[in-house]
Amino acid sequence: MSGVPPIGETRFIPNEIVLQIPASVSRAQVEAIARALGVDIASAETIGLTGRTLYKFQMKAGQDIRALIRQLEQNRIVSSAQPNYVYNLAQAGVPAGAPAAPPAPP
Repeated sequence: MSGVPPIGETRFIPNEIVLQIPASVSRAQVEAIARALGVDIASAETIGLTGRTLYKFQMKAGQDIRALIRQLEQNRIVSSAQPNYVYNLAQAGVPAGAPAAPPAPP
């Protein structure tokens, strides 16, 4: 499944791509990919439970996020690539000053 956002999708940070790469891939290999694409590594965090490292790439002005994701998906060491989506809560919380819910019966 591709991480390329559908045409018209705008709920993401337009100059950031989030990648998952196996933790066994060296930082130097990821830096080489970033250099080849003309992007910067903004952050990296290894997630031990999944055995992957989450990288955030920062794009330069004028780069096409869809084209970059397609290029990244062609690279064998990239597990997944997608825009850095922005999520909003769909359900409103309890307004300030509203009474707390009654305790559950025993």
